[in-house]
Amino acid sequence: MSGALVAITDSDLPSNHIEEELLEGAGLRALRADCTTGDEVIERCNGAEALIVQWVPIGEQCWMRCPPCASSAGWASATT
Repeated sequence: MSGALVAITDSDLPSNHIEEELLEGAGLRALRADCTTGDEVIERCNGAEALIVQWVPIGEQCWMRCPPCASSAGWASATT
């Protein structure tokens, strides 16, 4: 697949890999990285054009050292 790389930096939610399936279905490449620190994001997600972040802190160093990453999205979950 030759689409842009989207990295899922971290998630403590159970996964049935639906995120990867949706991204790949849209013509993107997906990477689930399991990061806990900004340094791990730099190491594992280098080359990603977008990040999907739950908890890991994304600081200035991540943006400076992970080109061409231009955007990030975060999410929160609610329990009932």
